[in-house]
Amino acid sequence: MEGDALAGGAYNPFQHPLVFVLDDYLAGKPSADGGRQGAYANHSSVEESFVSNQEHQIALQVVQQRRKLPPVLNDKALFTRAATYGDRADQSYHAPSNRIGVHYSPASMAAAGMLFEEFPQDPQAPRTKAGTSPKALGEVCSSYSSNRPISPNHTGPLSPPAAAGRPVRPNHAQSRASTTTLMSQSASLHQQLMQQHAGDQLTQQQQHQGQPWQAGSPMAADEAAIVDALLRYHYYAEMGIDPRQVAPFREEWVGNALSMVPNEPPPNVSQAFFDDFISNSLDEVRSDYTKAMQKAIVDYVIASPLERQRLGLEGLEPLLVPRNLGRGPLGPSLGLSSHQRVVQRQLPKDWHEHVMLAREDIAWTLQTLSPNALELSRLWHECGYASARLLDVATVDLLERLPVKADWFRGYQQSATEQVKGQLWSHWLPKCLDVFRRLPPVPINGDTDAYFRAVATLQSNQLRGLVSNTLQDYLAFFRQHKAVHPLDPQQDQQLWSCLPVFEMDLTATIQGRVGFEPSVQDAQVAVLSVVEAAVYAALGLPKISPASISNSTLSAPPAVTNAAALASNPTVISGTALNENFVQNTVKELLAILEANQAAPLELAALFEPYLYLLQLNPELYAYSFAEGAGGKDAPDLTKFGAEIERLQQAAQAVRLLCTESVRTGLYLVQCRKFKDQLIAAAEAAVHDLLDVVCTAARESNLKVFDQYQVMTAEVGKPANSGEEVLALKKLISKCNIDNEKLKEEIAVNKSRDDFLLRFRFPVPDDDFDFARKAYEWPKRFSDVLREAGTKAASEHRQFEGALKARRREFDKRIEQYAAEVAAVEGRADIVKREVVASEVTELQAKLQAAVQEAEEINIQEKMFGWGTTKYGHVSSLLSTLEPYVTLWTTMNDFYNHYAAWMNGPFWKLNPEQVEAESSEAYRKLFKLTKTFGGGTTGEAKQQPLAVAEEGRAKITAFQGYIPLINAVCNQGLRERHWAAIAEVVGFEIKQDEVTSLKRLLDNEIMEHLERVTELSDSASREFSIEKALDKMSADWEGLAFELGTWKNTGTHILKGGPVEEAQMLLDDHVVKSQAMAASPFSKPFEERLVPWEKKLRTLQEMLEEWLTCQGKWLYLEPIFSADEIMKQIPREGTAFRTMDATWRRIMAQVHEQPLMMAVADIPELLDQLKECNRQLDVVEKGLNDFLETKKMAFPRFYFLSNDELLEILSEAKDPLAVQPFVKKCFEAVKELVFEQNGEISGMVSLEGEKITFVERVNPATTGAVESWLLEVEGAIKRTMHSITREALTAYPKTARTTWILQWPGQLVLNGSQVFWTREVTDAIQSGGSKGLSSYAHKCSQELAKLVGLVRGSLTNLERATCGALVVIDVHARDVTSSMAADGVEDVRDFKWESQLRYYWEHHEAPPSGVKAQETIMVRMINAEALYGYEYLGNSGRLVITPLTDRCYRTLMGAIHMNLGGAPAGPAGTGKTETTKDLSKALAIQCVVFNCSDGLDYKAMGKFFKGLACSGAWTCFDEFNRIELEVLSDEYLGNSG
Repeated sequence: MEGDALAGGAYNPFQHPLVFVLDDYLAGKPSADGGRQGAYANHSSVEESFVSNQEHQIALQVVQQRRKLPPVLNDKALFTRAATYGDRADQSYHAPSNRIGVHYSPASMAAAGMLFEEFPQDPQAPRTKAGTSPKALGEVCSSYSSNRPISPNHTGPLSPPAAAGRPVRPNHAQSRASTTTLMSQSASLHQQLMQQHAGDQLTQQQQHQGQPWQAGSPMAADEAAIVDALLRYHYYAEMGIDPRQVAPFREEWVGNALSMVPNEPPPNVSQAFFDDFISNSLDEVRSDYTKAMQKAIVDYVIASPLERQRLGLEGLEPLLVPRNLGRGPLGPSLGLSSHQRVVQRQLPKDWHEHVMLAREDIAWTLQTLSPNALELSRLWHECGYASARLLDVATVDLLERLPVKADWFRGYQQSATEQVKGQLWSHWLPKCLDVFRRLPPVPINGDTDAYFRAVATLQSNQLRGLVSNTLQDYLAFFRQHKAVHPLDPQQDQQLWSCLPVFEMDLTATIQGRVGFEPSVQDAQVAVLSVVEAAVYAALGLPKISPASISNSTLSAPPAVTNAAALASNPTVISGTALNENFVQNTVKELLAILEANQAAPLELAALFEPYLYLLQLNPELYAYSFAEGAGGKDAPDLTKFGAEIERLQQAAQAVRLLCTESVRTGLYLVQCRKFKDQLIAAAEAAVHDLLDVVCTAARESNLKVFDQYQVMTAEVGKPANSGEEVLALKKLISKCNIDNEKLKEEIAVNKSRDDFLLRFRFPVPDDDFDFARKAYEWPKRFSDVLREAGTKAASEHRQFEGALKARRREFDKRIEQYAAEVAAVEGRADIVKREVVASEVTELQAKLQAAVQEAEEINIQEKMFGWGTTKYGHVSSLLSTLEPYVTLWTTMNDFYNHYAAWMNGPFWKLNPEQVEAESSEAYRKLFKLTKTFGGGTTGEAKQQPLAVAEEGRAKITAFQGYIPLINAVCNQGLRERHWAAIAEVVGFEIKQDEVTSLKRLLDNEIMEHLERVTELSDSASREFSIEKALDKMSADWEGLAFELGTWKNTGTHILKGGPVEEAQMLLDDHVVKSQAMAASPFSKPFEERLVPWEKKLRTLQEMLEEWLTCQGKWLYLEPIFSADEIMKQIPREGTAFRTMDATWRRIMAQVHEQPLMMAVADIPELLDQLKECNRQLDVVEKGLNDFLETKKMAFPRFYFLSNDELLEILSEAKDPLAVQPFVKKCFEAVKELVFEQNGEISGMVSLEGEKITFVERVNPATTGAVESWLLEVEGAIKRTMHSITREALTAYPKTARTTWILQWPGQLVLNGSQVFWTREVTDAIQSGGSKGLSSYAHKCSQELAKLVGLVRGSLTNLERATCGALVVIDVHARDVTSSMAADGVEDVRDFKWESQLRYYWEHHEAPPSGVKAQETIMVRMINAEALYGYEYLGNSGRLVITPLTDRCYRTLMGAIHMNLGGAPAGPAGTGKTETTKDLSKALAIQCVVFNCSDGLDYKAMGKFFKGLACSGAWTCFDEFNRIELEVLSDEYLGNSG
């Protein structure tokens, strides 16, 4: 009966079974029979409970009643966690990609249309095409209700019939029955509503006017359906959506929220309460998020009328508004939107077919909606990678440390990046691989490659999102730091909402400016470098492939760190590149923020610039230099010092007040304390040193005053020992009085300095105080000292005056005695007592000399005491009177003594020269005295001394007659033969013993034979000189030996130069001397000794000449014939050399055993052996030169090498690689040849590093001789250059010129460019004349501008060298073109054009590259023509072309055309040689530069000309005028002959 009441009539909503459950829950007690009345009584409570949002508790009661309602989502979907149900028959059917379930994972947005319907449960079973499924979607039964189809089109029973129940309060069965009835009615009403909605246009208009779904009054009256639908809606919103089907809450949202919460709790709030409050709030946020998402899913599902019918929510239709008119399913209508009008438009008939075909195509091609993809997405989110960041700018570890140094920030971010990167490699990649091991992949359409590409794309998107989110957060972190303007150095105006990031210290740079440490540039590098590191961190991760799944391993990190290389690597997951726009924009914005934040620190640094001079001061040097300009360091000007000190102190104070110790400037926190302290310390140090100068000056002055007082006190206190000292003491006392006053003034100055130091509070040392105190006490003490010293000096003065008077009296007495003694000497004439008299007069002379000195001293003391001087002239007169007597008696005494020794001693011990000298000196003195005593000077003769003098002179005269005899018999050259001859003359034997004296010889009347004895003595002297010369020459050669040195590894020795040179000088001298002595008539006694000696010297001299010649040739030839290759080629000469070599080694072995030169000269036949060796070496040398000539003729470039270099090349002929060092000498621009492993030569490398590959390889092993394969290399070079020229000219019109320049060798770029310039200029003249030339000149300027731009870019060294040389050529080409256009050139035969160096690519019968007739480069200038030589010149520069250069080119080209030579003349350094070489480069012809000298002979010139004639090379003779005319004439005659 109650069921009927529910089924029809007025329905009381509070009789609904769920309402009774709600009443029981709100009342907190079990229901009773009077529950209905209680329900009415608590009507307002029910409303409040609904209003109070108690849906969750109602839903729990529904669950307790074990009611099974249809599920909202299908959690059995194949490719998603959950998907909405739907009907494919509906045109608005939502495929899985459009259902709310796919929003669980952001990576599942591109799912395929109907895959979960089309794929069977068995992944191995064949799939069916869309539209062929035998079972409709509506026929799939739900597992959540018994026998209830999901599709609302199903017409079967919705639920089993309800059993009878309680009349007033229905039980559970009745509740289910009532629910079934309500839902049935709701379904019926909904069908009526849909029919009326489809057929009644007026109803649609009412819906458009804000009255939707009101088709008739039965719908409004069905309150039971509305209540049931509302209850179902709240159940689904609370319990119908599993939380795991909701997209996870992102933890970065929590971070964003917490960033707006202060770190510290507000005042009066405890930290514990604050933390609990934050934690509870975050839990509430997470809970609200889950509820909101669950409600949004339900709202999305019930927007479909089919879903409302399936879920029994038709009763909500009167309350629904269109989705585009409101924010939820319930609420007032907001009117019809344009979107709804579009949706309700009439669609074409084939629209549905097109949609189905597109859905089908997507289903067969899209690869991402697989279980593996969903697992990868879940792994990315659940493991926290979605919220992870490669750069950490939000954690407490960083924020609590801010601000930090740039290096620390960089290291911290690098660590954070490496940590995330490590997680990606060590955790994420293995987990991703594990997903595919657990869930074998099922590729769509069997396309495995496409499947794994899709997986890689999914992973790439995840990594790109990681990088993108990282950069966004990183950029947001720095965006909050606004640039500061204006600067707030006192930090009392601006407030900050965020902490600074970087901390910098003010410092002084090396350039003497204010800077930062670390600098703002360091901060920029730190900020921007970690961005690059973050981008790199997400690169290089290997892709998942079938091989890695089967092997369960991933490839190791790639060794390549280049981003471009990683991006192009197909085995790694593509990621974010550095050149992508958002990365570049991030970097640019970061750079802009950093640059904007630089302004304030730089402005702060500028505040310190005026005081930077303080740091540049060296306090000590500054103080002393300032003192030099302010009175000097010993006397500083206190006024200037005070002003300077005050200036420095003011500067220090200004620095203190300039800013706070740390200044916030936005992004940067600038620490100023250390720098300020440094400036202040510098100022204070300068002040201290200035004050120290004053203090030092005061201290030194006090020390000086103290020392002076002590010195003066000591000096005035000394006792006087003489009159001089007494007088000096008196003067000193007077001077000390004056000095005392000066010292008092100095003390006053020092006191002012002390006051100055006290004024500036300078800490004066205690020692300085002591010195000052002692110095200040001295003036009073010193006055007493001077008084005592004056009294003592007066007393001593009187004593010394008395002593002087006594001395004069005693001196007068002694002079009288000396006068009497002189008078007595005048009367002495006894020669017998000559020794006594000589002694007396000598002693008297000494007394008078002392008396003269004493008289001078007495006069000095008299003058000192102020007395008149006493005249003592008679003392000097006595001395001069005595002097002749002293000379007389001493001379007489000395001669008589010598006479006795000469006459009575052994005669052979006499020295003739000494005897003659002493006798002559005595005679001279006595002769002068005879005149003196004879009255010649005084006018009065003194007979007694005169008689003595005359007697002595007579005796000397008699003795001098024996001097010739002494010279004759005392000759050292007298030998036994001479003494025998003298004995025959004098008639008796003269013995050289102790008995035979001169007197004895005279007694035997030897003087009668003096003339004959003298002749014999002269002969003996001459013979003695020859003997001495021979002895000296023999002594010179004693010990002189050859010095031998081991020569390399030959096992033999060679002569060293030092002893040989000495021997040669001795030989030159001794041979001449020996010849002169042999010609002397006095050499006969030494003939047996002299003749062999002369012969020996001549032999040794000739031997040394032959020896040195042989050694030089042997040293030259020995290494040549040590090479087996040379021996094989010239065996006859090799045999001759071996014979000579054996002789050489034998000779050197003998000399090594006995190296003395005189002994070597006695070796028999040594000279003949050396001559034979030289003869054999001449034969060997001639054969070797003939052999080398054949090699030079085979490869003419050998003519330009020295014989030594050529022989070294030939000796290494077996190993072509050993010839590499000589390649440059044969080919000037080639550094080395490129040898392959098989020994073939495949190319060459220039000196600049340019590598050219030959068009044909050269095999030295096949060719054999080195000259042969070098000749082939020369031909290969020319053929290669010719071939590359053809290819380059072919490519020129097809390639951009700036690209073409970098693709070909530099030499051919220059000449190829000239070929096309010639062609295009010719075309311009022929087509447009001067106007065409003007237009082409403009084109040349454009090409030159492009070339300049290319040079300014990033080029290699080779490319830059090519462009540099081409710029020179292009500039000249442009100038020539412009000049011809300005001169009005209209014809290609115009001289202005024909006089230019022009290049043509034409056919020629004999191109210089040595190939068959073909096209080649022809070079023309006026009427001269030359073939391009294809000599490889490398990538060298070109000479700047001037008008003078063009004139020189024209002259030389004309000379070449007529087979003549050119001789550019001009001052040194004007470019004659370089111009000639540059023309050879323009023609690619070998040019050899030869420096001439006056030592050049005709043979060398002939060799050089022969090489030129054979090779076809040019030569440039530098300093040609140095060659001797005879050499040129001989060469001319030789060549003409």
